[in-house]
Amino acid sequence: SKPKWTRKSLYSGRVMILAVPDEKVGYVKIIQFYQDQEKRTIDIKAHNSSIGMMKLSQNGEILATASEKGTLLRLFNTKTGEQMTELRRGSD
Repeated sequence: SKPKWTRKSLYSGRVMILAVPDEKVGYVKIIQFYQDQEKRTIDIKAHNSSIGMMKLSQNGEILATASEKGTLLRLFNTKTGEQMTELRRGSD
């Protein structure tokens, strides 16, 4: 099934942050557009299976992704692409 989103974007200070699903299954592409016309792209392997949902934090510094199954929720730093944490449904 198709995800319920196509892209998420946020303007924060001098940078516009755009998070879009990649053509590779389970990947997200973060594109940062700066006022000086510089563009930076980060590819994140968020999940092994298709991504079901994603959301940028209000300040654009964190990207949350969920697998299509809804079992895993992962948080990523949008500046570095590093995974910050992982939450699993049904675990403490």
